[in-house]
Amino acid sequence: MATDLPRYEVTVNLQPYGLLTDTQLSGTVAARYTFDQPVNGTVEIQVTESLQHTTRIQQRNCNYQPPSVKTSFKITGEAKFSIPINDITTVFKLRNYLNLKVTAIVTEHTTGIRINGSSDITYHSEQYEVEFLDITPGVFKPGLRYTASVKVSTPDGRPPTDPNTHLSVYTRVMYKMTVPDNRLYDVDVFTGNYPLPPVNASLPADGIVHVDIDIPSNASSIGIKVVSKGSIQHSGTVNGNGQKEFTFLLQVTPSMAPTAHLLVYYIRGANDVIADSLAFVVGGAFNNKVSLSFSANQSQPRDEVQLTVTADPDSHVFVTAVDQSVLLLKSSNDVTTKQIHSELSTALKEAAPSSPEFALSESTIHTAEMFQVSVTLKSCPNFKLVKFTDNRSEYLEADFTVTTIQVGSNQQGVTYFPILASVAGALDLDVSAKSSMAADAVRGQVNVKLEGAPITVNQPVYISLNSTVPVFKSLNITFPTTVVAGSKKTRATFTVSQVSQMNIGTFTGESDEHWHFHRLTALVSRLLHESRDFMQVPETYLQGAVSWLVDRQNEDGSFKEFSTVQDEAIQGSGPVLTSHVLLSFVENTEWALDQQLTENAKLLTQATLKARTYLEKTVEMDVLVDPYTLAVVSYALAMSNSSASTLALNKLLTYAKREGGLLYWRADSSDEEQQEHPPRWRPVHKQARSADVIITSYAVLTFVALGRLEEAVPAVTWLTSQRNPQGGFVSTQDTTVGLQALSEFATLSLRPDTSVSVTVDDTQSIRRFNITRDNALTLQTQELNDSPSNVMIKATGTGIALVEVSNSFHVEEELTSPSFDVTVVLLEDELDRIKMMVCTKLLSQRSAGLVVQEVGIPSGFQPDLTAVDNVAGLVKTEVKGNFLNVYLDEISVSSVCYTLKMFREAKVARSQKYYVKTYDYYEPVNQATVFYHPKAIRESKICDVCPGCCP
Repeated sequence: MATDLPRYEVTVNLQPYGLLTDTQLSGTVAARYTFDQPVNGTVEIQVTESLQHTTRIQQRNCNYQPPSVKTSFKITGEAKFSIPINDITTVFKLRNYLNLKVTAIVTEHTTGIRINGSSDITYHSEQYEVEFLDITPGVFKPGLRYTASVKVSTPDGRPPTDPNTHLSVYTRVMYKMTVPDNRLYDVDVFTGNYPLPPVNASLPADGIVHVDIDIPSNASSIGIKVVSKGSIQHSGTVNGNGQKEFTFLLQVTPSMAPTAHLLVYYIRGANDVIADSLAFVVGGAFNNKVSLSFSANQSQPRDEVQLTVTADPDSHVFVTAVDQSVLLLKSSNDVTTKQIHSELSTALKEAAPSSPEFALSESTIHTAEMFQVSVTLKSCPNFKLVKFTDNRSEYLEADFTVTTIQVGSNQQGVTYFPILASVAGALDLDVSAKSSMAADAVRGQVNVKLEGAPITVNQPVYISLNSTVPVFKSLNITFPTTVVAGSKKTRATFTVSQVSQMNIGTFTGESDEHWHFHRLTALVSRLLHESRDFMQVPETYLQGAVSWLVDRQNEDGSFKEFSTVQDEAIQGSGPVLTSHVLLSFVENTEWALDQQLTENAKLLTQATLKARTYLEKTVEMDVLVDPYTLAVVSYALAMSNSSASTLALNKLLTYAKREGGLLYWRADSSDEEQQEHPPRWRPVHKQARSADVIITSYAVLTFVALGRLEEAVPAVTWLTSQRNPQGGFVSTQDTTVGLQALSEFATLSLRPDTSVSVTVDDTQSIRRFNITRDNALTLQTQELNDSPSNVMIKATGTGIALVEVSNSFHVEEELTSPSFDVTVVLLEDELDRIKMMVCTKLLSQRSAGLVVQEVGIPSGFQPDLTAVDNVAGLVKTEVKGNFLNVYLDEISVSSVCYTLKMFREAKVARSQKYYVKTYDYYEPVNQATVFYHPKAIRESKICDVCPGCCP
């Protein structure tokens, strides 16, 4: 059978590893014909979890479609892409050692041929990994110094590049002491432990720290053996003349390649052998030096090309010539140098005491030669090189640059290339080094950050198609006039029947006086009950939680909370807490019956009846006067099959807001708390408050529980319109309830014949998507025109789909009326060090519960988290991407201040303005943004931060 050979190759280049603090997944797709010409077409990027993360049942199911994130764009030979981590976490749980597969499918423009390439990336929680090398002895001699070899590396195995990285080693000693006379004790052997003083060390270039062994003074000679390939290559003795440290010469031969082991030992006394070993790499695994070259790099068909081969006399040379397309099939049986080295290393793996790559610096092979190395930075249209005149005046140059440095044996050479970026994002840097003996090249990335504070406006569109009539939706896109140049971005996101797909935060609480114990216990017992299908939940947990609640029920069936709720808008009253407990009773009564726990079921049934009766009386007496209480009570009564649930829901509907075919509710304080935007810019879509989302979510849950799905559609449409770009809503609480409401609605309204076709027109181009049940778990994204004034959406077919259009930008001034008074004072303003004090207070007389501050980190700096003041109310701090999160337990009209230190870790000059954004965790609409710009880094020049860059 004939096989069509691939016409071109697709490669995906990603960063060597990812960190959980990353904000983007960036990479490059290259598509080139076998004759080295660029391919014109489109690229579809698919991000999925690697096969090892899927279950065996999923792998055996031919129709299984793994969850994925997709985006597409045009390509001409090579194209960059960048996927926000927020899109990744919408589909996958970002965790340590998560391995993602990025597949690029390139469709050739002229023929429609599709060829793909892929690459993997693994995410890590820490920037550096620390491990003991195999050369570290597994035993020690009491009384003698012990040598530990510690390797510090990045997750991809490279030594750290930051020269300021330090290593601290902490040691604890365990001992056993025997008492000769145990008449005073019950035992004669005592054990314990104690710490040794910590050892602090600076990391060398190879990332390995050694603690030297003191050779005992009574050693007169040392035996030496060098082992390679399982046999002794050299042996002998060296006279140490009583010295603790000395140097000796070792002849290295090709037979030792590729890895040799040096064993050093001496004999103390009659039978006591003291030994140590290390490994080192030996080049020259091939005695016969073979090379080949063509007379021309390119030629025309039928042209003659000369092939020159050099080798030792009497060598047998075998030459194979194949089309490059054949090699793209990845089925070659060629024997390569890399393959030979790999086989040799595998054969020696059990005998190797250390990793050869990191043992090189420990080799006893020395040379006094100085190497002259030419280092070249390849030119790129995304940046220009900064050059200097003799008087250090700066000028720009677009061409590549070459610099020559002198590097000594076993030493590290450093050179600098000052650049000025013209675009933001990940810039590819291609650097090559060449000497008379060797050459190498590497591609790295530099992340160029935009100045100012980021802002994102999201416009979700809920589409429900039940007939052949298409749905049209026009969205207006606006930007403020003060937007930072180059920061505008507009994108579209598509999902089908996944109105409940979003990110969920975690429940947090660091202060006991703010925990509402009854409500929390009721909520956790419900969550544990619902989690039984996915995890093992001990029965004692559920029994204990429910019993604790039953014991605290009042005679009238109600429950009373003795602590406060942080969000004042949803504090509610006794009926609210009773409703939460009733929901827990209803779900766990079914569980108790299933488990044949008759006595437990009886107690729960009685408690459930008392709680339901109490709520029914509050509805009949018409004492519930706020929408939040009515919403929660309506849902609890509906779930407990109470006929009063309809009456409660009807009363709730009297408080509803109806606008443009939408149905929603507002908390009593919503109108007076809502902040207005200054006249200079008003977003087209304004997100509701957290309390409004919670009330509307409980109303949807009640509609679903009563089977009134059609009446729920306007409220579901409003809920989906309040989603943020990450898939959630405003805060943790409303996202949790909103997820439940949309999930239960989607479960009952999902159509098996879902087939939706969507087109998005941004006035410059049209994107088309076909959405079916097969790709329901796929999050599809498309980058639109950077700043369209209008986006037209057209949908046809049957089923439910969600289209979101979000536009993001950066600003260097406040756009909203502030809710907080935030002051930033620079206590130390130095070139390599910043110390600042941040003071915060509320502008209104009320108090805010949990408050979060995002402190933008200047380019080239890192905060010192250990130096943050431990002030009252400061809960925790964490670095997340380009900013520092500071959590404050409570803010009032009295100022709360803390100090923060930052230190330079990279050479960046003329840093731009940075921000401090403060917002109420439960109501982020209450916020304030201020900016700071330290003078020392604002006025810094390249020669100030990088003296080695200048003449």
